Amino acid sequence: MDIENAGQSTLTVERPRLADIAPIFNLIQNCSRQGVMNGAYLVPRFQAGLALQLLMVYFFGRIRLSDGAWFATRLYIGRREGRFSGFALARQFKEPGTGFEIYLFAIAPDERRRGHGRLLLQAVLDDLGAGNRVQASCLPGAIAMERLLCSLKFQPLPKQSRSERCDYARKPGLRLVA
Repeated sequence: MDIENAGQSTLTVERPRLADIAPIFNLIQNCSRQGVMNGAYLVPRFQAGLALQLLMVYFFGRIRLSDGAWFATRLYIGRREGRFSGFALARQFKEPGTGFEIYLFAIAPDERRRGHGRLLLQAVLDDLGAGNRVQASCLPGAIAMERLLCSLKFQPLPKQSRSERCDYARKPGLRLVA
């Protein structure tokens, strides 16, 4: 699907290719070093786990979380002029039909501030369907992600734990008008 940002640039959102796994892995590492993704991804044993998880998502469309539970996933790739621009990984909640979580989301550093994050996340929301509840979490340092979520009508959720994450939800049936 091709989407345009007010004539500035066109972003193609598509399903992943096997060759996308390395750029996704590298982008997660980069974001972890910047403090906008979990720093555990920089620890060698977690790096290996991340690589395996990305391959599981690619080949089987499922991810296994630390509690041992498996979840269905959807992986989206954003491309500008054929080049990798970013990705979004959505995981389905445990009970099918109850919604999704934007589990991982990032835009390549040289592609930022061009509206690609908004275009990619909007395409993901459109694909997940207006009838689904969608949640997302981000670390407090991920200011750009917090602003993006709020601009797409996500609302902050009350803190459920002492977690440092900022949690957001978007109500089912909510559609944006351009």
